[in-house]
Amino acid sequence: MNDRPVYRAEDGELVGYLRRDGDGWLPLTVFGYPLAEAGPLEDSVAELEGRGLAVLGDRWSVRHDGEWLACRLAEAAPGRVTVRITDFGSPGFGATRVLDRPGPEVLRPG
Repeated sequence: MNDRPVYRAEDGELVGYLRRDGDGWLPLTVFGYPLAEAGPLEDSVAELEGRGLAVLGDRWSVRHDGEWLACRLAEAAPGRVTVRITDFGSPGFGATRVLDRPGPEVLRPG
């Protein structure tokens, strides 16, 4: 895989990655989740600079035992994220899961 890292200019913080996708660039979070559709390089870089780190604090849902449960990202690293289930009514409440490069079939915003 040849993902291209993107760093914030003012402090060198990694904000995500770009992956070549057809004629465009796919912006990916630090853990490899697609942030938007592939587009021109400048638009994809702007997406990462604007939202790449902000999404780490957003609410997410994880597919756990066949159902979608509310979760928060507990730790994000290149290619990997740890989620903590925050769905109070679920038997999995408080459990953590480590996901390697999760896609929309396992993890989704909201």
